Amino acid sequence: MFLTIGLQCLDKLRSDPDLRLCSAEQIQFRKSSTEIEVVIDPAYTKYSDAHETVTRECLMEQVLSQLARHVTAVDEKENPAEAETLLKHYNMVVAGDLGEKRRTTLDAVEAELRAAYEKLSPEPGKYWRGVCRPRLGQNKDHWVSVVPELRERLCEECLPRQLSDLRWPKRIRSFVGEGAPLTSILPGDGMPQGRTWCQVTEDAETRVSVDAETKGVTTIKIPTPMTCEPLKEEAFESVGQTRVERTRRAPRVERTRRAPRVERTRRAPNVEMELQKRLRSGCIIQLRDLLKTYRLTYAQCDDLVYQLRRRLLSVEEQYPRGQNYCVGSYGQVYLSLDKGNPGTELHIVLNPWCMQANSEEQATEITEEFIDQFRADAGCDIIQPTGPKIRIC
Repeated sequence: MFLTIGLQCLDKLRSDPDLRLCSAEQIQFRKSSTEIEVVIDPAYTKYSDAHETVTRECLMEQVLSQLARHVTAVDEKENPAEAETLLKHYNMVVAGDLGEKRRTTLDAVEAELRAAYEKLSPEPGKYWRGVCRPRLGQNKDHWVSVVPELRERLCEECLPRQLSDLRWPKRIRSFVGEGAPLTSILPGDGMPQGRTWCQVTEDAETRVSVDAETKGVTTIKIPTPMTCEPLKEEAFESVGQTRVERTRRAPRVERTRRAPRVERTRRAPNVEMELQKRLRSGCIIQLRDLLKTYRLTYAQCDDLVYQLRRRLLSVEEQYPRGQNYCVGSYGQVYLSLDKGNPGTELHIVLNPWCMQANSEEQATEITEEFIDQFRADAGCDIIQPTGPKIRIC
C-alpha cells in the first residue's frame, strides 16, 4: 500500500507543477470508490507541516516518511529485499532531515519506488484490502455477523461471517499493545497475567473523568450489577437451589398445623464474575474500538441506542444516591457478545464510573450529543437508504 500510494502521489505532482505535498494529511481518497485512488488537497498552507522554503522534492520525501509509519504493518507478509529496505529507510529516518540530506529529484524518488514495486510478487492490486469497515448486525439466523451491503465480489474482510468473539482482527492485533488507550480491552486482559474486569474499568475512569470535566459534570460510581441488563441464568456456572435434607419417613401422626413449605431458591448471579468470564473469552470490547473496525447496521445501531437509554433509566430508578446520570464518553460504554435465543446478541455494558449532570436537561443534552456522535461513527447518521445498495465496503 505504501508503494501504491507513493507512486500515485508522484504522478499527481508531476502532472501539476504548482501542486505541493507537505503533509500526509493532504492525501485523501474517494469515498465512493473501492479502488485506491489518491486525491491531494491543494490547500497545503492550512497544514502544520507546510514549509514555503523547502523544495517539492524534499517535501515529497518527508511525506513518504510519514506515510511509511502510517500504513506499514509489522505483520505483513514478507517483502522482497528491495521493498523491505525502502520501507525501513522511510520508516526509521527522521522526516525533518530526510529531504535536506538527500537533495534528490522526483525522478529519482519515483525510480526507487517503482523498482521496489516491480519486485513485489504478485504485484499489489488496485483495490483496498484489509482496511474495510463492513457493517455488523444480525443475520437471518439471528447471529451477530458481518452483513454485506454489496452484491459484487467482496474482499476477505467483507465476506459474510458469524462472530464468535469480539477480539481485534488479526490485521491490527499487533498494534494493540502498551500504546493502546487504557479504555481498550488488551489481548491479555482476563488472563492470569492481564487485567481483571474491575481493573479495566478503574483504568478507564481517568478518561471518563477528563471528559466529564470538559463537559462541566462530575462522576459517580454505580454498583456493577446495574451496569448491564440482568444476565441470563444459563450464562452462569453456579446456578442451583437450596439443598433439602431428606430424612427417613416417620410414622403418620396428627398435625395441628401445616409444616412451613420449603421454597427452592436460586443463588443470585455474580455479575462481576460473569463479566470477568466474558473478558477472558474475548467477548467484551470497548464500543469505540469496535467502531474502528466495523460499522453497524441501522437496526443494530438503533437497538444499542435503545439499550443505552433504558440502562440509564434503570440506574436512575434503582440507585438512590442521585439522579441525572448520563453518558458522554466512549470510556463509559462497552459491548458484550452474549448467547441469544436463538443466535447471539450485542449488549451494552456500562463502566461503573458514570457521569452525573447538574440537571435533567444537561444530562439529556450530554447523552443525546453522545448518541449523535455514536450514530455518526457507526455509519448510521444519515437517513437509512431504501434504494439500490450503492455504498462501498
